[in-house]
Amino acid sequence: MRILTFLLVVVAVTGIATAKEPANVVLIMADDLGFEALQCYGGGSYQTPHLDMLASNGIRFNNCHATPLCTPSRVRLMTGRYSFRNFESFAYLNSAEKNFGKLAKEQGYATCVAGKWQLSRKAYGRPPNAMGFDEYCVWYLKDRVGSRYADPTLSTLEAKEKKYKGKYGPDVMSDFVCEFIEKNKERPFFVYYPMVLTHDPFVPTPDSKGGMYAKCDRTDKGFTPKRGPGYDVTKYISSKFEQQCFADMIAYTDKIVGKIVDKLEELNLRENTLIIFTCDNGSHPMTRSLLDGELRQGGKGAIHEFGTHVPLIVNWKGKINGSQVCDDLIDFADIYPTIAEAIDAPITDGDDVAGISFMPRLMGEKGTTRDHLFLHYDPAHGKPGESWVGCAMTRYARTKKWKLYNDGRLYEVIEDRTENDIIPSDRFPEIRAQLQKHLDAQPAINTAVTPTVKKVIAAARKKQSKKAKNK
Repeated sequence: MRILTFLLVVVAVTGIATAKEPANVVLIMADDLGFEALQCYGGGSYQTPHLDMLASNGIRFNNCHATPLCTPSRVRLMTGRYSFRNFESFAYLNSAEKNFGKLAKEQGYATCVAGKWQLSRKAYGRPPNAMGFDEYCVWYLKDRVGSRYADPTLSTLEAKEKKYKGKYGPDVMSDFVCEFIEKNKERPFFVYYPMVLTHDPFVPTPDSKGGMYAKCDRTDKGFTPKRGPGYDVTKYISSKFEQQCFADMIAYTDKIVGKIVDKLEELNLRENTLIIFTCDNGSHPMTRSLLDGELRQGGKGAIHEFGTHVPLIVNWKGKINGSQVCDDLIDFADIYPTIAEAIDAPITDGDDVAGISFMPRLMGEKGTTRDHLFLHYDPAHGKPGESWVGCAMTRYARTKKWKLYNDGRLYEVIEDRTENDIIPSDRFPEIRAQLQKHLDAQPAINTAVTPTVKKVIAAARKKQSKKAKNK
């Protein structure tokens, strides 16, 4: 009894905490930046020193996969759920969905989002503050309005649409992030920064030759094939000016990551801040980048390796041992439960989360690892026969080596990254059977999802149409 009393006195006098300090989280997601663009992934075309430093002092994941298109990736990332559960429309996330903004807010975190929002489209969308984010500074609140780069038009709580003349959008939004961090340095915070970089249009940055208003040589033209029969996305190619702008935009992306890390260092917050960097899908197919000495086309919209394989770099100073490379399969849905574990937020069975936390792996433990990935890709939002960039609704199950589509196509993806050689149907029956079980475990591909929300959207459109007629 005396020993117990003594220990309680020691705790009271010395101030030893009985519970760990809540961790801050900064999640940065670049836009249309495939893994082939980063030096730490073997990229040879661009300089990315700040991201390489985060990777060398943290963990670089070699097998993280998103969807090939932005909105389904963002919805998957924010909710931890498969696309057939809640991808209802382009540029839309149902405000009834539980997302990591709400999760953090419920845990008492200060929350903010800055960058490309693109989830509150038209009349049926809700702004970020209705989705768990206390503050926001975003481009594309309800629709595409103005530029996201030079002289941007951005939305905040104070101003729905404000033009920042003479400013560069990524600077305004990253300044907002840094100011938010400083303002909330005495309490736990969650920052979600879905960058506008490096999405097209490929235009100059403030660090480009001639500055952000530099004009391209109109005789220097790329090539975009016409849509229709025989459409071939492999013929997409940027002009020399656009390719240089893409390189400049990557450099600026890296610079902004360094800026945010420096702010955390300045405020002595690095040791208590989990930093996650990723991207929503592959690079634009107009771009070409060297990967391990071979020129590769960006794969956005395509369902092969260069469309879905994205960088994932995680850094937590003093908590994660550096110079780690992890080959575990990581689904974009896994980021949600990982953040939940970092902030001690509960996830219940009723949340229907498909993701698996990789927090144990960050902490040097084995944890639960995936034996396969599953992807349901619906670029035309459940309209059979329609497609985006030549890819109709489809799904697959894959391991690190093998990939089986719902139509029976099998590929050895390690050797065939762009999926040019279909393996004959009579080969590898055991592999096919194993992957088919994973496909069969999910609802049928043609099963309607979110029908109630589709009714809500239809009603909103009908209301808009009625208003327009009465004007």
